[in-house]
Amino acid sequence: MLGKGIEVEIRDLLSRDGFPIYGVAAVVKLPSVPVEFSPQALLEGAKSIICYGVPIPKGIIYAKENSLALY
Repeated sequence: MLGKGIEVEIRDLLSRDGFPIYGVAAVVKLPSVPVEFSPQALLEGAKSIICYGVPIPKGIIYAKENSLALY
């Protein structure tokens, strides 16, 4: 991993582990986040955040009961 930027390392890690969607943003780009959930409240000194998405099968979303059993 020498010579790679941190964002490339994050992308490689997430894509290798099955997270196809991700993003990195500056903390200042989240002005509408409630104070108790802000990155600064969770980790003092945070400058950036990493968001990632996980695919969820449709059956879990549309199942009325025992939806976790389908996962």
